[in-house]
Amino acid sequence: MIKGLCKNGDVDVARQVFDEMPKQGCRPNVRTFSALVHGLCENNHVEEAFSLLAKMDSEGVEPDTILMNILILGLRKNSRVGVM
Repeated sequence: MIKGLCKNGDVDVARQVFDEMPKQGCRPNVRTFSALVHGLCENNHVEEAFSLLAKMDSEGVEPDTILMNILILGLRKNSRVGVM
């Protein structure tokens, strides 16, 4: 659902769905985080994408190589390679 919303450019709605998940008893996993990070990067919200890394850490979710590649590509796409 989050991936589809992001593909349609509805990143704000995707973020709302993401934020509601724990309230409904659904714990986001690395794939859920990756879908939202990808959508944020594709829609020029790189800083918010990086803030999700801290949220992942606080929730005990380990980023994988796919998520890290999404972030790197997002930085490159948004001409922000020096941030890392």
